[in-house]
Amino acid sequence: RRFLEGAAQANTKVINCNNIANDVGADNKTVENYFTILEDTLVGYMLQPFHHSFRKRLSQKPKFYFIDIGLTRALANLLDVIPKPGTHYYGEVFEQFIILECVKLNSYYELNYRFSYLATKDGAEVDLVVERPNKPLLLIEIKSSTKVTEKHLRHLKQFHKELPESEAIVLCQERQARRSDGIRILPWKEGIIEYLTKK
Repeated sequence: RRFLEGAAQANTKVINCNNIANDVGADNKTVENYFTILEDTLVGYMLQPFHHSFRKRLSQKPKFYFIDIGLTRALANLLDVIPKPGTHYYGEVFEQFIILECVKLNSYYELNYRFSYLATKDGAEVDLVVERPNKPLLLIEIKSSTKVTEKHLRHLKQFHKELPESEAIVLCQERQARRSDGIRILPWKEGIIEYLTKK
């Protein structure tokens, strides 16, 4: 029970098994095994770090997402906390929702897409990287905002330049699709349908 609460509080974040092990009074290997059980039983999903080298991909730490937002909130004892637009918590819930939708649709449409996230040691990050057979690499930034600013696009633009063959989009809560320096900013539902439901 203590592990599940700790895992729920670490939801959407890079997994730090040492911290969770200390919090719940277990050893590191036991916590790693617990996360494996959650993934094997389809209760959670591991989002691995992106790297062109498979060996380097495995050498970095994954993120973890429980497969249901309500389950996550219940395990973290946050059912009475309403996610309010503009807060960090609301952004985390929105990110979890979008990533889970992408994962579920990939399975439903049998698209064989591979999902990961992209991060550097200095803190630059892209929320979701999608490797699609016979299509360009897709970089997705997830923003719960109703108005995406240049500050929101900074890291995405940086990675888009470093991976020039990629496509870059933002899934957000703006009402109209638009472009900014080669990056498409899309209402989340429209973007998911266009980019993540078709072979």
